[in-house]
This record gives sequence, structure tokens and C-alpha cells, in this order.
Amino acid sequence: SATAAAATIPLNNPGPGAWARWLDGRAPAINSGATWGMPWPRGQHKQTVKNFVLHEAGGATTPLQSWPLAFWPDGSLKWTAHAMPVNAKPGAGPWKVVTSHEAVIPEGRVVVREEGAVVSIDTGVIACRISRTGRFVIDSISRDGHESLREGRLVLLSQDQSGASAAGIVVHQAFESRVDKVVIEQQGPIRAVIRVEGTDRKSVV
Repeated sequence: SATAAAATIPLNNPGPGAWARWLDGRAPAINSGATWGMPWPRGQHKQTVKNFVLHEAGGATTPLQSWPLAFWPDGSLKWTAHAMPVNAKPGAGPWKVVTSHEAVIPEGRVVVREEGAVVSIDTGVIACRISRTGRFVIDSISRDGHESLREGRLVLLSQDQSGASAAGIVVHQAFESRVDKVVIEQQGPIRAVIRVEGTDRKSVV
């Protein structure tokens, strides 16, 4: 029955232009956000174009966070990436991806701040603090002002042979995360990407 239902989904776009749609033609029950890529013909959009929005056939508009992925030899956009807000209600689509003269700021935007020893990411509901250095990757996570996690670290456990082996004593080692560098790659307003660089170091008891 699922195969039969999928076969009835129209794949023709409502008109010319660049269109996006859900793979199965249906909006998810819970929108957790979505990120996808769009190809563009050579010369259609200049390298300086940064703002895009989704237009439904009925006229509704959804803001996007967009960034370039690849360029044609003439410098025009070849591929772009787009992120949809988690609080958007885009429906089943399809939507036309079009440029906007200015950035459209969504409701409930993601805010990234550099606060001394930490980088703070705030969605308006959940706030996460990433440590810049030290053994703790996540300083804290709070929801609606109530702290739910503190001093989160990565732990690696290893052993030199299978526990089922009869070759001798199994040697266990424990390693913990050490953060060396934190880089803000994207800082909203819809999507934030924080790159954490570091190593696993042997725990000292």
C-alpha cells in the first residue's frame, strides 16, 4: 500500500524555476528542521547572492539560512545549501527557492555568543555552553532556564584483546576528551555549527 501511495505523488513542478519537495511528498508529523542542497545553472546567480526564501504555490514564504557550496568557473553559484527553521510549517510543498533582497529573520532564531571560556548557543528554549579548552566538551545544557547537564565529557575505554581470549591478562585503558580549539562555523539564525577540535588523553587516577 505504501508503494502504491508513493506512486500517486506528482513529480511535475508547478512552473519553471528551482523547486524543492519532500522525498515522499508528505510533510513530517514533527518538523525537526531540514537541510538540503540546490544546483543552479551557470550564470543564474552571482557569487554575492546570499539570501533565499521558500515560496509555496499559494504565496506563503518560509525564511531560509543559505550558504554557498560550489561555484562555476565564472564565479556564479553552482550549488547552495539551505536550512529550514524547526518552527516552520511549510506543508507538503513543493516550494520554489527564490532570492530575497534582504535576509528574512525567522521567529525563535538561534543565537551564538562568545563568552570568554565558552561558546553559548541559545535556541530560545535550550541553551548549550561549549567549553573552549579543558576536559569538558559541554560546560552545561539548560532548558527554559533549568540546568539538565553539567560538565559533559567524552570517555573512551579500550582493551588490548578480546575478553574471550585465553592469551593472558586483558589490559584496560581509559581516555578522556581534551578540548584544544573551538571554531564557530555557522552562527544562525536558523542553524549553528560549532567545530570542536581536541584529543583523547589517558585518564590519570
